[in-house]
Amino acid sequence: ERRGGGGRGGKRSKVSSVSGALLGWSAAATTATLAAVAAGAGGGVGNVAEAAESAASIAPAVGDVAASFFRHAEPANALSLPTWVIHVSSLIEWLVAMGLIWEYADATGNQKYKGLTWGMVPCHASGIAACTFHLFYNSPALNSVVATQAGLTVLGNTTIAIAAYRIAIEGGAKNTLPWEEGFVAPWKKNDPIGVTTDAKLDEVGAEDFAANIEGDATAEEGGLAGWEDLGKVWAGDSDLVLILKLASVSTVVSAAVKWGSLEVDFPFEPSVWLAFTLIFGPTALNMIKWQQISAEESAAR
Repeated sequence: ERRGGGGRGGKRSKVSSVSGALLGWSAAATTATLAAVAAGAGGGVGNVAEAAESAASIAPAVGDVAASFFRHAEPANALSLPTWVIHVSSLIEWLVAMGLIWEYADATGNQKYKGLTWGMVPCHASGIAACTFHLFYNSPALNSVVATQAGLTVLGNTTIAIAAYRIAIEGGAKNTLPWEEGFVAPWKKNDPIGVTTDAKLDEVGAEDFAANIEGDATAEEGGLAGWEDLGKVWAGDSDLVLILKLASVSTVVSAAVKWGSLEVDFPFEPSVWLAFTLIFGPTALNMIKWQQISAEESAAR
């Protein structure tokens, strides 16, 4: 009873609140985009196709206007601002989710959840690859970036699956894989599959749990700051406030990318080496951040 109503309850509610707000922002962004398109067409959802055609027809005029303000004219295949917002917000939300999962490892006592954070890194790199390809206006010279994105997605799906398996085993699941000792084919089993239990929660008391959370929070303070820290920084906000903040940040960053790229030359001079630097540079920093946090937490213990 003490565990259910102590520090853990407050921690879980914050994690749940931020996670719910992230999902809410994703849904709200998509809904708002569709609603805006429908409204531009004169009303109902049935006019979305009309709105899309209308938007396509005025795109050249918008490009001409933009050309008078920026060094480069925007190509016809440039992403719209709402599309950039979806791309950018997805990258930010993925990083925030990585941070929340890291905290959830401490909230449940199952440290294997931190492996899930690590497993999510390749998928995030895949998202960066997609944005990088769009930054160079989908240049055919960067088709290798598309192949790299596909490879990173496969790698990320694999590492996430492995992390999920490790979480289940740590939590008490009794399933074994075909190459593990003791594996029995499902059709030969007589006993029901063991129910997954959270053994760690049964071992850690409320006082120890609170101490672990405080210790981990202190350990993380020394690491590199990143987007994943927004979950902690904004944990006290309501869902609505958090959604508005995410919308604002995503829109500002998206606008900076969309129109700021017209003021520089490199998006119009596609370079494979520069593209891969933009993909794996931030990914390397992301990995360094989590490695620092891991080392500091180990030292604190």
